[in-house]
Amino acid sequence: MNKWPRCKDCVRDNYLRAPVCQTCVAGSNFLPRGRSKIYYESVQEMNQPPAAYRAMVQALRRFDDSALVPEILDVMFNEPATIVFWADGTKTVVKAVYDEFDPEKGLAMAIAKKALGNKGNYYNVIAKWTDEYLEKEDK
Repeated sequence: MNKWPRCKDCVRDNYLRAPVCQTCVAGSNFLPRGRSKIYYESVQEMNQPPAAYRAMVQALRRFDDSALVPEILDVMFNEPATIVFWADGTKTVVKAVYDEFDPEKGLAMAIAKKALGNKGNYYNVIAKWTDEYLEKEDK
């Protein structure tokens, strides 16, 4: 075994397993191999995001992923309905019943419906927060 840990990944490897490397003194002539473990581990360590960011991402992964809105695969605007197909294999349908059809509003409502559980109660949640404003506006 070599005396200096850097020598074990040197191109001039000590093939005779002598206690001291014959090509350099104390690793001063160190020339890394093409895939030096020591070199690549230090580069990987430098390229890692900061520890605080890694801790935050780790904490977010502990939460239930089903509460997050998946990626949109396809959107169909079929007046008066907007149909959104999600990456998790589900679809969300919203219809403009009392209002004029607006594709932007339909897509926004479909995303809100998916984020709030894809059940019929999503409108109640929105109404809860907007009714107060509408009552003030009517006065």
